[in-house]
Amino acid sequence: MNRGWGLGQPVQDSKAPNANSVRDYPGDQLFAPPTAPSVSVLYDGDLPVKISGLSKEESRLLTLRLELESPTSTSASITPKRLRFRLTDEKDAFFLHYFDLDEVGYRRLSQQQRINCDFSGFPDAFIETVHLCQPGKDSRTKFRAEMILNDRTSELSFLQMHTFTSIVLKLTFCAGDEATLRKYLAEKSENFKRLCMEKERNIKHKTALLVRATEEITNLKNQVGKLSLMKEQEIKQTELKMQEKLNTSEKLALKASQNLQERLESEFRRVEVGLKEQLGSTQE
Repeated sequence: MNRGWGLGQPVQDSKAPNANSVRDYPGDQLFAPPTAPSVSVLYDGDLPVKISGLSKEESRLLTLRLELESPTSTSASITPKRLRFRLTDEKDAFFLHYFDLDEVGYRRLSQQQRINCDFSGFPDAFIETVHLCQPGKDSRTKFRAEMILNDRTSELSFLQMHTFTSIVLKLTFCAGDEATLRKYLAEKSENFKRLCMEKERNIKHKTALLVRATEEITNLKNQVGKLSLMKEQEIKQTELKMQEKLNTSEKLALKASQNLQERLESEFRRVEVGLKEQLGSTQE
């Protein structure tokens, strides 16, 4: 039995009227606009479901959306809060099942299925049960969602897969008619257009950033090129100055060497003449 999240007792079959009876709502009342201040999205994600009925049985990954519609301050005393459930399939645009549950209907549902939480706590308990249906959860608390399709309704059940399989929650959905499908597809088309526009804006923004970055890189390259040219000119000028100094030093060294050689030759001749004179006087 599921004891931790409020959906604590197995559902028992009964001939009593269905507590969560489905009503046909006009297409424009299926879901309020997502920007409406009185509507908040409580869950919008995947739900793996085993589907049977209408001569087929298969497993699908459906999209579950849960919204809470709260009355405005002026109508709070006469309009109860309402939970809106919607099941769709990204691979099948015409798969649409929905169910509305207000506070009055929830009291009947909780009594029939023995749910151990009030209306305000039901969304959290429901979402936690949905999370337990996801792959990879602990097998000791494994849950599974099953859906039986009929002509105009469908029955969504949450089963606890334990030693004895038990149904902890059962909800009856209404299959979308032409009006609700048209509304849903229009909403989906608008969301797709909005997503495309957002992506286009992001692409333009990133393109502008890329162009700006490219310009900055080009400017930096130009600056580096100018600095490199200036450095090359400075290096060439320094080399020329060093070469001039080297040439001057070589000339000075050569001149000094020539002067030294001349002095040595002059001194050698003077010494040679003196020796000859001394040698001549000795012979006399």
